[in-house]
Amino acid sequence: MAEVFVSRDDRGRRVALDHGEYDRAMAAFALVLCRQPQSRKAMAGYELCRGSRALQAGDRTTAGACFRRAWEVDLSNMAMAKFVRAFEREQAQRMALTT
Repeated sequence: MAEVFVSRDDRGRRVALDHGEYDRAMAAFALVLCRQPQSRKAMAGYELCRGSRALQAGDRTTAGACFRRAWEVDLSNMAMAKFVRAFEREQAQRMALTT
């Protein structure tokens, strides 16, 4: 198993997430959650990583659920709210086309 470098600062977690290093970012957010289980920022980041990883694997249902959870953890995040709404609209359109 490969060793995962875990950044201790928020910038490092975000850089890993922005570069598509979802496993690395998830490990970093999980570490924060072990130390600070009530951290909304870390929980939202963890769910965002899970959703991004699922989306990358083609699992849009799981991705949508993770993105929604990330937004529900931090309802003040308007960028995430817009993203979730757009993602759900796209999913609804895909469903309409297949029926």
